[in-house]
Amino acid sequence: MRRKAGDVAKALAWVHAHIGRYGGDPARLLLMGHSAAAQLAALLCVDSRYVAALGVPRAASKDEALR
Repeated sequence: MRRKAGDVAKALAWVHAHIGRYGGDPARLLLMGHSAAAQLAALLCVDSRYVAALGVPRAASKDEALR
């Protein structure tokens, strides 16, 4: 599970770093998924170690429903 969560975190870090090129706002990312992907998305929202290790601020993902 850690490896899969790490892969999702890497994808999120890439999006955070490059979304501005496509007109997006890196401070307003929505992380979601279906089935197993939803579990991984929720894990990244509640356990900031995965994205923090890649330099993505926790505030970049909008997870107010989980707070």
